[in-house]
Amino acid sequence: MHEALTDAGFDVDNSIHGRDALKKVGSSFYDLVITDVNMPLLNGFELYRRMVASDPYFEDRFLFISGEQPREAGDRLISEDRLMLKPFGMADLIENVKSLIRR
Repeated sequence: MHEALTDAGFDVDNSIHGRDALKKVGSSFYDLVITDVNMPLLNGFELYRRMVASDPYFEDRFLFISGEQPREAGDRLISEDRLMLKPFGMADLIENVKSLIRR
């Protein structure tokens, strides 16, 4: 994903888990956060909740990725256009990212 988004002209930053992402957001500006629903230390839903609580800007700035339809209560946070189920093509990812950033 990193390579495909970079090749498409996006500046991309990676985090190894949700806590790492929280640290990075405090020191940089991001147009969009792409997160897996299932991550170690801090899942994608909790990352979303914490980021929106600290800065409401992020409320519509998340793209969730999952290997299956989320069953957690956090699934109400996800509209169809903000969830990509694995496997997906990089062209679909790029189009979805462009669409979300344009909003």
